[in-house]
Amino acid sequence: MSKKDRIPLDNNSYEAIYSSHCIEHLTTNQVKNVFKESYRLLKKRGILRIVVPSIMLYLENYDKKNLSFFNWIRNKSVYRHDSWLRFIVREFAGAVVDDFEDSELIDKYKEHDHEGFVEYFNKLSNSNQDDFRNIPDIHKSGWTSKQIIKTLENQGFSNVYISKRHKSRFKKFQNKSIYDNTRPEISLYVEGEK
Repeated sequence: MSKKDRIPLDNNSYEAIYSSHCIEHLTTNQVKNVFKESYRLLKKRGILRIVVPSIMLYLENYDKKNLSFFNWIRNKSVYRHDSWLRFIVREFAGAVVDDFEDSELIDKYKEHDHEGFVEYFNKLSNSNQDDFRNIPDIHKSGWTSKQIIKTLENQGFSNVYISKRHKSRFKKFQNKSIYDNTRPEISLYVEGEK
């Protein structure tokens, strides 16, 4: 989805929209459009529930030197060859991380607080025009609580809050056999209301 595409569905048609571990595969500019379109599609007081990897958990565990936090992925695919910080940045800026030497990633990490570090790479991902590196499966954006709340509010959502697993305001999303089951140990749960 580009930053201008319209979802071919009717306005004010849905009580709720759920997305789990999906928007991180889009740039932040693309996500803004998804949120804008979700707002348009929802009925008044409709709920948008977003589940994404919690980049703050990654960075906090990096700071604590808690390598066990990453056991679920660190020996898979390209990650097994990455330095620790490269591995983390690949989780939210896969298309651009390899433009940096490990020492440059460390310098960028020291230059910024966590929010600033994620925002720096989100901006680079937004500006990447290389289709060869911008493949669908890689992560192109990282989300902290602050960043996702602000983005949802900027697209018109109100009552935006950090939720918990299986604690949605929309009763059907509380079904534990269907919702909130993708990587709960690393997930951030956020809801907004139209």
